[in-house]
Amino acid sequence: MWAPAAAAAVALIVYALVPAVRNAVRPGGLSPSPERAALPTAESPASAAMGRTSTGDSPSQAAPNAVRYEFRFRAAHAREVCLAGDFNRWRVCDTPLRRVGEDVWSVSLLLPPGRYEYMFVVDGKWVTDPNAVARADDGFGNENALLVI
Repeated sequence: MWAPAAAAAVALIVYALVPAVRNAVRPGGLSPSPERAALPTAESPASAAMGRTSTGDSPSQAAPNAVRYEFRFRAAHAREVCLAGDFNRWRVCDTPLRRVGEDVWSVSLLLPPGRYEYMFVVDGKWVTDPNAVARADDGFGNENALLVI
């Protein structure tokens, strides 16, 4: 009688403790957090709502209460600046920023309300947003910028 419930509990614990990808490594040799390593099989509501991020095009299925948020970063001598976060499954350059001034880079995303962790990737180096209001420990000795919408 308790065997099916126990089997379900064990399956849930194993699923939670064994991410799909344990050996993923960020550029520079830093391992991603477990949340970044476990790539879900279905699109998350945030990634589905943001649409194509590099062009600012309207998303195909935006959440009804989504908010457009502009990420800006100052990097005078950068050749490439990208945005990686839990909203795009930490894919390094799925969300490139465009140079909008001599030393300012920008990208605008449509995101549903929620809590998001992110970092900029500047010429292949991971950089925490220096203007972030809050930061969160990534579990590997670094800090992610934290955005709450």
